[in-house]
Amino acid sequence: MAQGKAYNQKQREMILKAIEPYLKLGYSLRMACILGGVKYDVIWRWQNKDEALSIKFKSWQNTINSKARANLEKAVNEGDISTSQYWLEKRDKDFMRKQEIKVSSENEEKKKDVADTILSLVKDEKTKKGSKPNIQKKR
Repeated sequence: MAQGKAYNQKQREMILKAIEPYLKLGYSLRMACILGGVKYDVIWRWQNKDEALSIKFKSWQNTINSKARANLEKAVNEGDISTSQYWLEKRDKDFMRKQEIKVSSENEEKKKDVADTILSLVKDEKTKKGSKPNIQKKR
């Protein structure tokens, strides 16, 4: 079964150039194809047949992360405290911010009501067990 149109080398290069800038911004392959006006199924087939191309796509997608890390490194090396703190909070468990869970007074009241209800039920059961059962004899 035919897989569609065959592209020559020049067409292939033009298609790759159309998606390259979007991949370098970290977009998924599908979104890069949409933004570049390229059919995703064509690119998907190419990358599945060509491991080197697949690696190139991943490299392009990591470009933005590499630049961001380089910026972070530069800021940290220059003594930027807020950037250093940001990095540590994101990457070091000892510095990660702990999230507090606040319980509203409304929830506290509900918990108290539930606890009081349970306590009264337990007391009722104990009282019933302590009293003599009311058994009537059949005649």
